[in-house]
Amino acid sequence: MIDLLIKEDEKDLKNMGFIINEKTNTYTANIITVNGILTASQHQCIGKAAELFGNGIIKLSTSFTIEVRGIPYEKINDFRKYIEKENLETGGIGPRLRPVVSCIGTDCRYGLTDTLSLSDEIHERIYNKYKNV
Repeated sequence: MIDLLIKEDEKDLKNMGFIINEKTNTYTANIITVNGILTASQHQCIGKAAELFGNGIIKLSTSFTIEVRGIPYEKINDFRKYIEKENLETGGIGPRLRPVVSCIGTDCRYGLTDTLSLSDEIHERIYNKYKNV
């Protein structure tokens, strides 16, 4: 019965954007970005959160999310509250909708359209609406 409860807890944590690191028994948090863009203040917040709640390691994912490693189970809620002050959230893992990404569009000399604005709109209308489905 205990194993079943742990599995259910792991599933809930994964839905919130946390994956267990088997060899260390800590978690990696997946922080959502919009097009991989963060403000300087958000960068600083993530760095400080990695030091305070994790092992100080930050990784960029292929889906333009930020992974903070080495977070003990007991610190997950404190971590989430800490990053919320910079309008950051965890998620995007498991059988969930992934964050929207795009190229830099007209910020590139070859760009033909403003893809960043378009993907921001898709993020707002689709990702934010269906991220918990």
